[in-house]
Amino acid sequence: ADDVMLPERLGTQLAYHQAHAEVDASSCHCHYIDEQGRYMGVQRYGGLRTAAEGRQALARGETVLVAFTGLMLSRRVYGRSGGLHNRFWPCDDFEFCNRLLEQGYSLVILEQVLMCYRIHTSAVTTSKPMHVFDVLDYASHCIKQRRVGPAEEEQVSFDAFMAMRQRDAWWVKADRRRYRYAVILHRQAGFSLRTKNYSRFVGELTASMFLSPTYGIASIHKQLTRLSSQ
Repeated sequence: ADDVMLPERLGTQLAYHQAHAEVDASSCHCHYIDEQGRYMGVQRYGGLRTAAEGRQALARGETVLVAFTGLMLSRRVYGRSGGLHNRFWPCDDFEFCNRLLEQGYSLVILEQVLMCYRIHTSAVTTSKPMHVFDVLDYASHCIKQRRVGPAEEEQVSFDAFMAMRQRDAWWVKADRRRYRYAVILHRQAGFSLRTKNYSRFVGELTASMFLSPTYGIASIHKQLTRLSSQ
């Protein structure tokens, strides 16, 4: 990976862990940059401001997500937790962070931008977004089964999961695809706005809102709330 650490990143996170010995792992917020290093916006994941918020999310049956490029934890915690599982790639970071909480480890997000996350047009998250959604849904399914179902259900393979999905009614598949395109277009609209490509921004945001007004309104409300609290 060619993500970039800000100069203060390691010192800030190390100081946090020294002051909060009860916290097992931490991450941070990130700047988005393109392949040439140009600024494209900020990546912020909500929640996990404290260890208690992670426990509360787990108790509510929620899944969490952090910037894996900014993750800091000890080798001991990584090893004991089982580390990354290749069968969930490219969403293995999502599965791993939720497994940390399930195993009783604490995970927080520092409310600071400490990394630059580089967006590559050739990356699987950009070039094959539908596959990423499929793996994300697969990881979410396994997490849910691990939390509430028999242990053997967690070992369902990705191919078996996709075969189950193929049995869904056509309108269920169409609705799932509609929502995914809304998410993709909304994300692209954000990048277009921050790179001042306003005509593209309007088109992408309009298409996203048309496909899923609920998602679009909720996302805009979340962003406005975040800005007002800064």
